[in-house]
Formats: sequence, C-alpha cells, structure tokens
Amino acid sequence: MNQLVYNFAVWLDSHAWSTGLHESYYVYNWIETTHVLTLMLSLGMLFLIDLRMLGFAFPGIPASQFAKRLNLPMLIGFSIMFATGLLLFYAIPVRSSQSIWLRIKLVLLVIAA
Repeated sequence: MNQLVYNFAVWLDSHAWSTGLHESYYVYNWIETTHVLTLMLSLGMLFLIDLRMLGFAFPGIPASQFAKRLNLPMLIGFSIMFATGLLLFYAIPVRSSQSIWLRIKLVLLVIAA
C-alpha cells in the first residue's frame, strides 16, 4: 500500500504545475495561509456551535437558529480548507504522502464523513 501511495506521489511530483506551485515565491505561501485561516474559520464556527449546544454561550438565542446561521460560514471555510489542502498536497506530494500526520488526518476525515 505504501509503495502505491509513493508511486502516485512521484507521478504527481513529475507534473510541471506541481513543481511550479512548490517553487513559487508567493502562491504557495498564499495557499498555505488561506488553508490555516479557513481552518480557523471552520473550527471556530464549530466551536461556537458546540458552546451554544452546551449552554455556555449565547443562551438567549435558540440553538437551532444559531447553528443554522453559522452552518454556511463553517461549510464555506471547510470547502476552501479542503481545496487548499489538496493544492498543498499537490505542491509537495512525495514529502506529504510519507507524513504520518497527513495519514492520520485523512483517516480521521474518512471516519468523520
């Protein structure tokens, strides 16, 4: 299995777009920054919804209305975070594919889905 993932990563790394994205002075940094900021947006909205469900924050607002209002920003943040994560993997596929942290993250994403 590891050899299959490694071969796929080497194939991705052979693309000119992958190399160009990784060696770009600004684009890679902007993608990484966007990834982290949308991670904070998505998890921040989820954290606020959880605090409301537990009754620790915004007790005057109905929980269903609060969750409905924050659902869209949370999903937009998650979608952008997911897309930028794919771009970050595409930029450095060999190093990323061998990272235990990325593998744990992907397993948790599959479990969450």
